Amino acid sequence: MDLTAGYDICVQIHEKMLNKAMALYFYSGNFKIDGEYSIAEKIPAQFKPFSDFKYEITLTKEPFVDFRGRDKLFLRFGSQIKLNIFNCVDVYFSMDFSVDAKITFDFGSRKLQLSLGKAKILNIVAQNRIGISRSFLEKLNYIIDEVVNLYFKEHKIIDLHALPLEDVKLPAISNDLPICQGDVLIFDNQSLFVGLNFFQKGGSLQKAKNCLEGRDCYVAISKEAAAKILDYSWPFIQDSLKVDFDNKIDVSMASAVAGKTTDLLTRVFTLGFIQTNTEYSSMEMSYNGDLSVNAIPGFNFKENNEFEILNLDIDINVNLKIDAFQSQTVTLDKSSIVPDSLTKFEDDVLLSTTKDKPTSLLNTKKQFKVKLERADAVLEFDNEKGDGSILVRITDVDFKIEFDQKGTTFSNATWENLMASIRKHIINRIPKFTISPSIVLSDVKIFDRYTLSLGNSPELFSTEEGIAVRTDVNVNEINGLEADVPNYVVDTASKAVHEFSCEDVYKIPRSKRKGFFVMYEALARGYKPCQKCLEGYNVQ
Repeated sequence: MDLTAGYDICVQIHEKMLNKAMALYFYSGNFKIDGEYSIAEKIPAQFKPFSDFKYEITLTKEPFVDFRGRDKLFLRFGSQIKLNIFNCVDVYFSMDFSVDAKITFDFGSRKLQLSLGKAKILNIVAQNRIGISRSFLEKLNYIIDEVVNLYFKEHKIIDLHALPLEDVKLPAISNDLPICQGDVLIFDNQSLFVGLNFFQKGGSLQKAKNCLEGRDCYVAISKEAAAKILDYSWPFIQDSLKVDFDNKIDVSMASAVAGKTTDLLTRVFTLGFIQTNTEYSSMEMSYNGDLSVNAIPGFNFKENNEFEILNLDIDINVNLKIDAFQSQTVTLDKSSIVPDSLTKFEDDVLLSTTKDKPTSLLNTKKQFKVKLERADAVLEFDNEKGDGSILVRITDVDFKIEFDQKGTTFSNATWENLMASIRKHIINRIPKFTISPSIVLSDVKIFDRYTLSLGNSPELFSTEEGIAVRTDVNVNEINGLEADVPNYVVDTASKAVHEFSCEDVYKIPRSKRKGFFVMYEALARGYKPCQKCLEGYNVQ
């Protein structure tokens, strides 16, 4: 399976994602057409106030997007027109119009853009309760056609701010990755395929396949591109690959054994004349230090999100300390190995007693230099950022933490368990590598109001060729697909979707209502457009 069609990164976006983008365009209030229009230019000045009028066009619903052809799409707008005639009368009309557009990738702005063509009036209806003749509506249709097309002649481009290609960047560095190629293809009239190259041109739209499987967005990065991205970003991230660590472990479970060992060693070293009864409490092992990755590692992608790090070079400095509170009685046994029953003098003499005395059982430091041909790792999302960037987390490194046990009172088995705990903690502190750019910019404001995040259960998978992500994209400020106060209401019994203001909404039992912010979401779930308020809106 060719994950990227030969590009460094490919991004595939479902038609419904573009409709979400248009919904944000609508909710932001950025679309508004207003101005003045003159019916006749050469008329006597005294009649001019009666030949000019002001107009204002505002959207009543989000632009509806329908993919058509290799790189073209169809935009349908629902709007309201307000005409001020004779400077005293406001006349309102509802109007549907369409615009053909071509989708391109603009290198200057690093954005996907819609290049707008000629507008066409689809339907216009007077809303005022005044008599308007059919001939006047036909003339008005011509005038509005001129007004709308004049606007789109001056505003030819719509930047698709809400799509995940607005900026392709690595979270670890401030400057954007250089893009040298951006190819665009509408695939099967359902999805938009974008192939991007950062380092050299290549790839083919002929290899594009539908990889969405019903999700909003699919992103794949080749193994070669991931390696180049890591190499490109290394000067920026090298300092972040030096980390400090500091941890403490409660080792009270070894206190009893340690006390007995201390007492046994005392008897042995003093030939039995000195006896101790030792107890340790609040025993704690603390270790701190630093870790640094010294060189760019290599890697291999494997199946099931497994990953192999090659040529790993790490320096580790560890300071180890074991502290406890010691309570101890020291007794002189005059008879030593002679049984007490055979002696005629006072045998056991109490020499000293201590209670909860702070004691350091070990305080040492050591440096470890780790150079390995390979280490195991896994791929995972950067959950802290939630922006779709992919991290490599090292899970196992074949090295040992070995300190001199001299002076401690732990058994060999206990000591090995303690060293294993330190090793595990240090492996968990090895920095994660970012190998894929962020595609969902949760920290970037869209139209100064909206932010994006990955949808529920994003799918991350790998092959030997690279890695890929399938996910839905949520607008954080519009929580979920359904809404309490929606623009659209679905009748779950009749399977029809209506504008909120449609007269048929009031006939729907409340138990059968479901609301949506974005019309396309309802249509994509199989609901049919109302023939009164949403005639002409269909998902093909």
